[in-house]
Amino acid sequence: MNSSMVVKIATVATVTVGGMAALSHLTHKDMGNATMMSGTS
Repeated sequence: MNSSMVVKIATVATVTVGGMAALSHLTHKDMGNATMMSGTS
């Protein structure tokens, strides 16, 4: 596994964990914004 793959996996894991934590307390509007941000990155 090359370093760029490791970075990609780490980024995806961070976004996933952060998104799951955010889903528990943000409004639907904020969740939509978070989804768009993670989708474009």
